[in-house]
Amino acid sequence: AAGGVEAVTAALAAHPGAEKVQERGCLALSNLVARHPANLAAAGAAGGVEAVVTAAAHPGAAAVQDNGCLALCNLVVDNPANAAAAKSAGAVALVEAALARFPEHTSIQARAKGFLGAL
Repeated sequence: AAGGVEAVTAALAAHPGAEKVQERGCLALSNLVARHPANLAAAGAAGGVEAVVTAAAHPGAAAVQDNGCLALCNLVVDNPANAAAAKSAGAVALVEAALARFPEHTSIQARAKGFLGAL
């Protein structure tokens, strides 16, 4: 995964208007950082938290919201620096908005609540 976190973060940042890039980039980043402390730190340093928060600019895209919530949850678990970055970037408000916007989407509900619980 060497360089993978940085590559995905760069793709998210370079294509903010591309819904599929945001959807799949959030999923890729969430997989790269899950239970991987070195990748968690690399994602924080590369701006991964902020890139995922920016992906929430697709508020009507359930798949982006779903993968974004998963990525945020994985980014902040056991990583106080990433949790602080998420709070500073406005992730809490965006995740709460996703909860309200998609009340019947069980995956978004679970992942969003996981993120909020991990803070």
